Amino acid sequence: MSRTCFAALALIALAACGGAKKPAAPAKTTSAAPHTRAPAAKPKARQTAAHKDTTTTRNPLTGH
Repeated sequence: MSRTCFAALALIALAACGGAKKPAAPAKTTSAAPHTRAPAAKPKARQTAAHKDTTTTRNPLTGH
């Protein structure tokens, strides 16, 4: 009995959820003017070596 009820419930669920197909998405409209590319971005200059540490405080744990 429970197997029959489960099968009937499964068929009803399939019919309710997956019965209709989804409508197709509308086609994208194309413009008459061609798309132009944006100018290429100028690459950033690389940073040179790091600046020398000019701190005058010493680490009290290491003494350096």
